[in-house]
This record gives sequence, structure tokens and C-alpha cells, in this order.
Amino acid sequence: MSDTRPNLLFIMADDHASHAISAYGSQINRTPNLHRIASAGMRFDSVFCT
Repeated sequence: MSDTRPNLLFIMADDHASHAISAYGSQINRTPNLHRIASAGMRFDSVFCT
């Protein structure tokens, strides 16, 4: 087993539409830091909550 732990960043917004950030194609709102994180890491395109 590896001695290093993975880097994990979980961002959860209560009321944040996916079309409001540039990582999901927004041309109105510029979110360069979130775009960089989404480009270099993992992005969930279909998430459901019940």
C-alpha cells in the first residue's frame, strides 16, 4: 500500500446551476479556477440526489 494519501477536494454548492460555471460551457460567468480544477481532475456530468 502506498504511504501517500490522495489529494481530495469536494466542492458542493447548495444552489449552483451547472451552466453557471465555465467548466460546463458558460460564456457569461468566468470561473477560471473551477475550470482548471475540472480540467485536471474529475468532473461529474450527471449527478442525481434523492
